[in-house]
Amino acid sequence: RIKVTELAIPSWIDQKLYLEVVDKNKEKRPMQLIDSARPAEDKTEEFMSMRLGVAKAMKLYADELKAKDPKDPNIRKLMQDGRKLVQYVTKFPGEYKEQAQKLLPDFGPVDAVAGGDKPDPKDFAEARKAGKEAVDAMQEANTLIKDLPERMKATKDAAERAEMQKQIAQAQKQSAEAKDEAVRLFKMAIAFSTPETDVGELNLVRYLLCYLAYANANYYEAAVLGDFIARRYPDSQGARQCGKITMASYIKLYSEKDPKNPDENKEFEAKQIIAICKYISEKWPESPEAAEATNTLIPFMIKEKRLDDAQAYLDQIPKDAPSRGPAELKIGQSLWAAFLEGSRELRDYENAEIKAEGFDPVKKKAELEALKNKA
Repeated sequence: RIKVTELAIPSWIDQKLYLEVVDKNKEKRPMQLIDSARPAEDKTEEFMSMRLGVAKAMKLYADELKAKDPKDPNIRKLMQDGRKLVQYVTKFPGEYKEQAQKLLPDFGPVDAVAGGDKPDPKDFAEARKAGKEAVDAMQEANTLIKDLPERMKATKDAAERAEMQKQIAQAQKQSAEAKDEAVRLFKMAIAFSTPETDVGELNLVRYLLCYLAYANANYYEAAVLGDFIARRYPDSQGARQCGKITMASYIKLYSEKDPKNPDENKEFEAKQIIAICKYISEKWPESPEAAEATNTLIPFMIKEKRLDDAQAYLDQIPKDAPSRGPAELKIGQSLWAAFLEGSRELRDYENAEIKAEGFDPVKKKAELEALKNKA
């Protein structure tokens, strides 16, 4: 019955029999099957497919009603219910997740930020759940911000483009509000925690706070919190991602230039980048994060002329370790790339009629010689 109903949805849609698909009161129809799904079948491909089919029918029916009467109260309900179905599918991996993500912008921005007029949570579990809902709302708004501009390019109707532009502005506002709300709620959850609080759940909240701190460009906060999770709870959910966020945060801090202090010493940040990259590579040597750490650290050290640090990093990797070969290759590639770039800069300087200020050709030649010797 489930498979037959799933396959019938496109036919009902083609015949514009939208009520056959969306009406919860019709027996043995898609919405009734979805609402009565057992836990064992709720996340199967058939039910994910049905949810997307019903959502499409709801959107088309809402459009049909809107053409007849834009003030029809059923339009809003159909769009809300359709959005919820699509949102549910986006939460689970599988072939339908990508389809759901592409379909989500059709339902416009969420109506309200998670939290809204709801009372504040009273314990850790409530705060964690509300915070996660706010993160979901933020990510949904970000999906709209990402996808709608592409749709605008393909739309010639001026009114539709104006509506999409309005949706983008609304989504940007909602994304910012949801992000702030998530931070507030997760900090409440931390405050609610007790020695009896599940450590895994607590670390998940810490990870999400780390992620949000980075998203808010609070790089020191993200780095400290991420480093704590990665080192103190390396087997916890999100630990490797926290290590990655720590690495990215210190790189941002290293790259930031203070116009009032252009010669600011960045030795602390540089050492932290090297330390966290080494830790990630050693702690999770077979992980994608370890490969990314190596691919980040080696070019960084060579670009910043820390050739001895790059060699020391290579020397501490056992010769029979799986990561040794890729590290040697990356060092060779990075040295060669730096040598070519430096040679180009020297050649441009020597060929220029007006010599650039601040460029020291003697120093540059010495750097190139060092790079060639290391390679």
